[in-house]
Amino acid sequence: MTRISKVALAGILISSFGTFMFMPYISIYLSDLNYSPSFIGIILLLFSISQQGFTFFGGFLTDQFGTKNVCLSGLIIRSIGYVLFILSINKQLIIVSTIFVGLGGAMITPSLKVLLAYGNDSIRSSVFALRNTAVNIGAALGPLVGGILYLVSIRYIFVFSAATHIIVMVLVKKLLIQKIGNESSTIPVSSMFAIFKDKRIVYLTFAVSFFYFLYMQFNLTIPLYMKDFLKKPEYVSMIFSFNGFLTILLQYPIMVYFQNRFKEHSVLVIGMIFVAFGFVTLTLSDHLAVLFVFTFLLTIGEILIPASLDNIASQLAPKRLLGSYLGFVVFSFMIGGGLGSLTGGFCYKWGLNNGMIWLWFIYIGVALVGLILLWKVKVILNHTNRSELHESSSAN
Repeated sequence: MTRISKVALAGILISSFGTFMFMPYISIYLSDLNYSPSFIGIILLLFSISQQGFTFFGGFLTDQFGTKNVCLSGLIIRSIGYVLFILSINKQLIIVSTIFVGLGGAMITPSLKVLLAYGNDSIRSSVFALRNTAVNIGAALGPLVGGILYLVSIRYIFVFSAATHIIVMVLVKKLLIQKIGNESSTIPVSSMFAIFKDKRIVYLTFAVSFFYFLYMQFNLTIPLYMKDFLKKPEYVSMIFSFNGFLTILLQYPIMVYFQNRFKEHSVLVIGMIFVAFGFVTLTLSDHLAVLFVFTFLLTIGEILIPASLDNIASQLAPKRLLGSYLGFVVFSFMIGGGLGSLTGGFCYKWGLNNGMIWLWFIYIGVALVGLILLWKVKVILNHTNRSELHESSSAN
């Protein structure tokens, strides 16, 4: 890894720790302030929209104004958002605080991904796998520290979350001296809209959204299934802990193993195959042990697909639009995760009324459709490689 990437990886680990210190307790905080569940739901939706919905624009800003500048700006905005939560005396200020935290994240995420991608062409999948490992370590440790701070005062959570992002800000400002690529020149705003005309990245984003649709069922359908059908709600936390432990432990070695043996599009396909087989196992038995097998198979897909998505997006991106492309593929989570959340509850009720095995077969069908779409990514990459080879030969 380059020195720049090591700085970015450290920043991702620290900022993720602060973010996940904050996220599990925001609902509790608002509830303690006697706000209604409906308002809390609106706040969580605003956070999701302001971060994931604007990550593409954060990526474009990264390309337009420079990676370091946008990263520092995002860290400042998010830190202000955390601090404003301490002063949340009315709904309007809470909404502003939420939007600041979300928009800050929308600027931080693509800028740090660009730093990871820069100069690591031959090992990008492994580097992005390390990124996911760092995020998951933060997701595991953040809530634990947040729980300790909550016992003292929930406001300390906001202070410490802001402090972690200020630490990253100092780290980036002091250690990130070198500019990324040709950041001295600006790019036209029309380039942002031109990305939507790039059928390759649009198709890739749509195809991967099928994975996120299915992954959302792990967060929505599986806990309800364990509670209502298996009558074992106490094991939900164990399933999620198992998923988190596997992700931290296996993310890097699994990604390196498959990266060294298969091409990029094949890793995407293999990841979806694991997801499909995970849902197949649910049709075999209602035993709790099957859910652990399902979680293992789904986790392998979770390890392979997102890191490969970032890697392929960075390959398809023109050098001056790397941040925009890495931000654009976040739409796959918005599309798939959003539809998975909206339809998951209705599908679960249908499954309870008509038999859960039929619901699992429907999700297997969704996985197969995603599998077919991901297989066609091979054509996109082959065409891109041939075009680059032709351009290189013409230049010579």
